[in-house]
Amino acid sequence: MQGSIGYGLGLARVNYAGQPFVMHGGGIDGMTSWMAWSRPADVGFVALSNGGNILVPAMLMFTAVNQLLGLPADDVLGRLLPARDAITQGPVLPQVREPRPALLPAAVVAGQYRNRLGLLEIRAAADTLRLRIPRTGHEADLRRLSGDQYAVAWDNPALPVLVLTFRTAADGGVRGLGLESAGEYQLYPEDASFAKVAEGP
Repeated sequence: MQGSIGYGLGLARVNYAGQPFVMHGGGIDGMTSWMAWSRPADVGFVALSNGGNILVPAMLMFTAVNQLLGLPADDVLGRLLPARDAITQGPVLPQVREPRPALLPAAVVAGQYRNRLGLLEIRAAADTLRLRIPRTGHEADLRRLSGDQYAVAWDNPALPVLVLTFRTAADGGVRGLGLESAGEYQLYPEDASFAKVAEGP
């Protein structure tokens, strides 16, 4: 299907099925929304979801808009199911060629870490580490990749995997940590370095 797309002020302008549409979607803290409307076609659509995956309301939009425009039945939901399943099947962790042993015990890295954008909390329970962002409530398992490097595997499968690296201090403790993306997504693009501000419980 031929079309065009533009973006400005948070709204996308899309030519869909020969009609101009304005669209926007977004989400935060496990809630997503998607809206689209076309004044010439006299069609409008809004979907609100309590899930963390924006693909679901987008799929619903195309199903509804196709019917409202009188287009032939199209199994949009069925065609997009593989993409949905790929997002929700769980995190794909970065591969490490030669894993090194852990440098620091879990109890040493537990604590609070802060940068100018916010606070991270890391808790140790038995041999596992859990990360939490108090501001949003997002939580994740820390899965060791190699040495002092861990993958951040969020409980919400729609969030991208991040890589966390602990930075050791001269006394053998932890002075801070750094976060980097395992893909294109940047959670803290302006300041990915955190200083340790409190020890764990």
